[in-house]
Amino acid sequence: MGIIKGVLDVFVTVEITDLEVVKCSIKEWNAYSSEKGEDIVFDILYHNDGNVRLKPKMEARIWDQEQISQILSKEFVENDILPTKEQRLRFYLPTNDLEINQYFADLNFPDCFASSVVTFDVLEPGTLRANGILNRISTLPWSYAGDTVLITANFQNVGEKGVDSQFKGRITKDNKIIQILESEKLETLKGDTTNFTFYFTPKNKGKYVISGRVFYDKKRTFESSTTINILSKKFDMSSAMWIIYLILMILVLLLLIRRLE
Repeated sequence: MGIIKGVLDVFVTVEITDLEVVKCSIKEWNAYSSEKGEDIVFDILYHNDGNVRLKPKMEARIWDQEQISQILSKEFVENDILPTKEQRLRFYLPTNDLEINQYFADLNFPDCFASSVVTFDVLEPGTLRANGILNRISTLPWSYAGDTVLITANFQNVGEKGVDSQFKGRITKDNKIIQILESEKLETLKGDTTNFTFYFTPKNKGKYVISGRVFYDKKRTFESSTTINILSKKFDMSSAMWIIYLILMILVLLLLIRRLE
């Protein structure tokens, strides 16, 4: 009786390379408001995607509420992060030189080619925090010239108190303002959402951009936008039936004339 043995040859190749890969990414961007005299916290989820140690460096530019004037800039540096590792970073910004107000911050990680804009508040001591999010501006993606379309802006109160909220925006085409959108002030309770509704009747075909933001408790949300594509006025089926009817009548008359001849 013969015995058959299976033989498996395993070859393992190990390649050693001195190529350094410097690569990183940012998974989360957060900014936490604080009372005057306490630090603003930037909370960042950082991932080292390369094969070398990286020393995270974040550049922050702080802007006023209108995002027109730069208030200050600051650079933050963190300890080394090992290759392929993910780490949560916390950077602290003193509020001693900031007035009580809402601010926007441009955050940038040059080595990661990553940037984002966040907002935070410097609060009066003991003040409940107002915070809201413009979730979306929604409408039909396509419609026809002459038809009236519904536009809805959805605002969510995620703060610690109720607020009076108001949507302000515009509809543009080819960078020209076609219509101003401005709602009444509506109360949005803590944890609730408010829908601001508008109606728009485009006269001409083309691509329209609907944009705006919500103003509440002396603050403002990030601007949001959406687009709607308008086609030429849709063909009237009743008119089409009349045209078909006239063509048939003409054909019948022509047949009758030929028979009479």
